[in-house]
Amino acid sequence: MKSVINSTIAAKMNLHHESQLSKADSVANGIDRKLAGLWNQILAVLSSKRGVMEKQFAIRNLLMQIVDQSASKLHTGLKTIATQSYKDAANVLSKNVPIGHLNLVASKKPVLEDKDAIRQQINDAVFDQLPPEKVDKIVRGTTAGMSWQGRLAQQTAKGSPDQLASVVTMGYLSGSTPASLAGKLKPFVQGISSTARRIARNESMRIAHESSMEAYEELGDMVVGYQIHATMDSRVRPHHAARSGNNPMRPTLGSRSR
Repeated sequence: MKSVINSTIAAKMNLHHESQLSKADSVANGIDRKLAGLWNQILAVLSSKRGVMEKQFAIRNLLMQIVDQSASKLHTGLKTIATQSYKDAANVLSKNVPIGHLNLVASKKPVLEDKDAIRQQINDAVFDQLPPEKVDKIVRGTTAGMSWQGRLAQQTAKGSPDQLASVVTMGYLSGSTPASLAGKLKPFVQGISSTARRIARNESMRIAHESSMEAYEELGDMVVGYQIHATMDSRVRPHHAARSGNNPMRPTLGSRSR
């Protein structure tokens, strides 16, 4: 029975992780749309009849917006993923862990007769909302020792808005065309866009995992360990596939005694 429960939860969680990838792509697509609008504004400034210094100031501000908007939309999107991931994981657990097991964790025994109503009451009793401070801590976490803000800053360091705006000014003074100046600015915008997309995808999976683990923690000592389950698709790495099904700690779901 225990192995059936574990396998069911693992399968449901894999579907849950796939949905997080979809949410990550939505965050990245939103950033792309915002940056495309700002890029069009930059092109309009380059082709305008404004003075050189006025163009430099306007382009600097637009480049700053590209950086700030990318960070802001990433932060908002990742917070949403953290909150939703916890809710999704809690929903999977409340629907697939036997009611008797869950009731051991609930603060009081449910008195409702309808099965779905009992599960909802237990869900509300066992799985509280993920506190904002916990969401912020998860979102601010690191991957391989670096935060996503640090990775975005690394891309910005390759050419700051101030430096690029000065390039525009010098280009106009030397007779460069708007098209050639746009060619010098475009790699910066594309770099921010690709970095943001990579961050959205990679960090969303880290955040989804950590948020899901918070839901498992609500089960207390009913959870006695965790099992590795790789997503067996064309992207899975061989050594990850080889680890799938292993118990790195202890068996995954046990009965809790009182």
